[in-house]
Amino acid sequence: MKPSDRQGTSNSVLTYHRIVEAFKFAYAYRALLGDQDFANVTETFTDYRHYGDFYSNSSQQGTSHLSVIAENGDAVSATTTINLFFGSKYRSTRTGIIYNNEMDDFSTPGKKNAYGVEPSESNIIQPGKRPQSSTAPSIFLDKDGVARLVIGASGGTKNHDRRFVGKKSYSISIA
Repeated sequence: MKPSDRQGTSNSVLTYHRIVEAFKFAYAYRALLGDQDFANVTETFTDYRHYGDFYSNSSQQGTSHLSVIAENGDAVSATTTINLFFGSKYRSTRTGIIYNNEMDDFSTPGKKNAYGVEPSESNIIQPGKRPQSSTAPSIFLDKDGVARLVIGASGGTKNHDRRFVGKKSYSISIA
């Protein structure tokens, strides 16, 4: 994708259509992903019939993100979350900190998670297993190691889409 892909109505419509279709495809198959130590996900999907509908839950519930590049070049990309309103609904009696509810990132057989994601065999809870997470604070460096782009997002399962659109909207080259 390049900036000229968004010039003119026809190009813009086609480009955004392709982006939306890619998001739909990726979101529909996110349930196949999981901790690489527990799931072998190597199949590629090229058949258009693998596309699926999804419905968005746009409410924000407990995630914040901060991206900073300082004048001296230092960069920070930090995402913090308790996952849902009031996290696990428990707090520390000593510090008052609300505990997160990241266990909802695991799949429960027969039950959608709080974001409406269908359960996935590769993401069922097991001892020592990491849950699938949409949190991905990112710092992009150029070939000289200089931070060129610092991004992240809140929004549960839509985080990846938001970061991609943010990067493409500003036509930032990180090379």
